[in-house]
Amino acid sequence: MLERSERDNALGIRKLSATFTPTAGGEDECDMLIQVVDDDGVAVPGLHTFIVWLANGTALAGAAGKGIDGTGAAGSLNAKSTFGQDLGILTAATCLVVQTLENGSYTLEITDSGRVIFYVAVQFFGQIDPVVSAIMVDGDYGGT
Repeated sequence: MLERSERDNALGIRKLSATFTPTAGGEDECDMLIQVVDDDGVAVPGLHTFIVWLANGTALAGAAGKGIDGTGAAGSLNAKSTFGQDLGILTAATCLVVQTLENGSYTLEITDSGRVIFYVAVQFFGQIDPVVSAIMVDGDYGGT
């Protein structure tokens, strides 16, 4: 019997992951670049659709930010203009279904007047475990 990863490799199934790069944007804004990568950390170009949400360490599922945040951003959560596409809102200011650009990147614009420190989590369809960013820091938000 093949292990799951061996079976997936034999079938040509590529497990996706993501890297997260925060950049301070406008006042109370963090632009989180999400790049789709493979198991080796190499960028995977193409249009990728996934669920993205804001999480914290004590939310629903608990450990390391995998659960959805109960309050969300005190502002907005959406694709930065021309840096990806929002396909649907699952929970206002907290959870979206999104699509990347052709290069496999999507930039999540988090505007939060409370400057809450979140994790950003991504769930690829057909995969079991979400991919979770490092916890944000206050410096990830723009302004004072």
